[in-house]
Amino acid sequence: MSGVHDEENRSAASHSTALRLLTGIALLRRDVAGTRFIVPFLRSLTASSSSLADATPWLTFRAIRWLTTNMDPTMHVFEYGSGGSTLFFANRVRQIISVEHDRNWYACTNDELAARGVRNCTYLLREPTPDPDARFVSSDPAYEGMDFADYVTAIDAYPDRSFDLVSVDGRARPACVLAALSKVKPSGLMLLDNSERPHYREAVAALARYERLDFSGIAPYSTDLTQTTIWRIENQGLDGD
Repeated sequence: MSGVHDEENRSAASHSTALRLLTGIALLRRDVAGTRFIVPFLRSLTASSSSLADATPWLTFRAIRWLTTNMDPTMHVFEYGSGGSTLFFANRVRQIISVEHDRNWYACTNDELAARGVRNCTYLLREPTPDPDARFVSSDPAYEGMDFADYVTAIDAYPDRSFDLVSVDGRARPACVLAALSKVKPSGLMLLDNSERPHYREAVAALARYERLDFSGIAPYSTDLTQTTIWRIENQGLDGD
């Protein structure tokens, strides 16, 4: 009987992959310019592909291309939310500090970092705590009544103007952006993924004075269009600014 169940599982997985591929192809009609990424995009929708295994961030392809071109080995990076992005940054910068809220995902990513021999990553687990009066909250209903204070303020352990890039792609994103702003070096970068979402308006408004680049379109592992935005934080915290 196990052979029958295995065949049924393979058939279900094949059907699921086919459906995702068809959905992805249809999505390209709404992002015609995104066809330049069609091969990695469709590959990312297959059952054998994952952000962690591919060492690929879950950002739009346009943002990934820009980062690949503009990052350099001297950079220091802090990221909220870990996984494929952690490996992506670790392969390109001097130091990556990553904070994760989920214990199980932390273990998976930590194992992958060890398996690949990554030595330039400081990896932090900061789980949310129950608090009916939580100040640092996630918009995900699954985390209602949970406070992400330890997660958001993890960056407080580092001096102001420490990082060339802060990537915000985890929980409690508006609070993370506000907490991280003073930690970005002058002319450094702040990245916010899914910046088009209405509940991130507070974060976007806090960065309104800075030059921004929007990278909209398809993203790996996703059958929705989205937007990644990067701001250049000029003259952050200078007197008279």
